[in-house]
Amino acid sequence: MPRSRSYQDKLLEDLKDPGEAAEYLNTALEEGDREMFLLALRNVADARGGISKLAESTLLNRENLYRMLSDKGNPEFYSLYTLLNALGFRLAVEAKEPDHKRETPPTTEPQVLVLQTRSVAASSRGKQLALAADTSQRELETIVAITPDGKEIGTLEYDFQTAELFLRVRGVLPNWQIIDVEIQTKDGEQLLQTILRPTGPRLVLLRGKPVKKAMIRQISLRPHSE
Repeated sequence: MPRSRSYQDKLLEDLKDPGEAAEYLNTALEEGDREMFLLALRNVADARGGISKLAESTLLNRENLYRMLSDKGNPEFYSLYTLLNALGFRLAVEAKEPDHKRETPPTTEPQVLVLQTRSVAASSRGKQLALAADTSQRELETIVAITPDGKEIGTLEYDFQTAELFLRVRGVLPNWQIIDVEIQTKDGEQLLQTILRPTGPRLVLLRGKPVKKAMIRQISLRPHSE
């Protein structure tokens, strides 16, 4: 679905503000997705005069800039440094939050973790969803999974290429190595799956079954019992 002109105009207007643009670029960088970051960089460049002006200020060839910032682009470190510097930004490395400051699971593990789903519009999730709305593989609305006390555990997503329903984990999960998953849909269907705890943030909940994530009502996770 093509982006509306009003959305793009509003985005570019917001990105004229250095603070907004920096937050936007950092959000893209934190996603770890090269194409998303290059898209964000293109939008910031457009908001600040376009590729032609950027080519003049960096003394880089305009055609090379277009290729560099395309979906298939892969700019070298020096080129990326030069682009960011010309746009008024700099590369920086920050230490991760110390382990003792991170939220840790309670000593006594719960026997079941029940997650409710909730649909959240882009406007209420700030720049991160504004960026997500700017890609062809993401939606203007996202489904979040929350605990009964209101803590967000992650976002519910469906990979059409692998036919996998998964949770992109942002919160803390119990330290279960094998997990029994029970999914309840809004039309009363019950879906069961046993999964292994992932090493990354992608917790696959269901494989091989087409399912609309907006139809998921509740997800229950339990330690696997023989």
